[in-house]
Amino acid sequence: MGVTAPRSQELVVLYAAEGGEISGMWIAPDADKLGAAERSVIDASPLYGKFAALVERLSDGASLELSYSEA
Repeated sequence: MGVTAPRSQELVVLYAAEGGEISGMWIAPDADKLGAAERSVIDASPLYGKFAALVERLSDGASLELSYSEA
């Protein structure tokens, strides 16, 4: 009936938070295995560049706090 079997998928998630609440979330497949990578590898990845451009556009150049988290 169109239902697929359960599966696992590695994802990279960018959260925006305001006033202690999550106000936005962007999700991408972790095709480059960034979840297991060092920060320098993450920072050099194309996905990081796309997320960074999104943050810059949405923040209008405001100084933001970045936090890396591994779940």
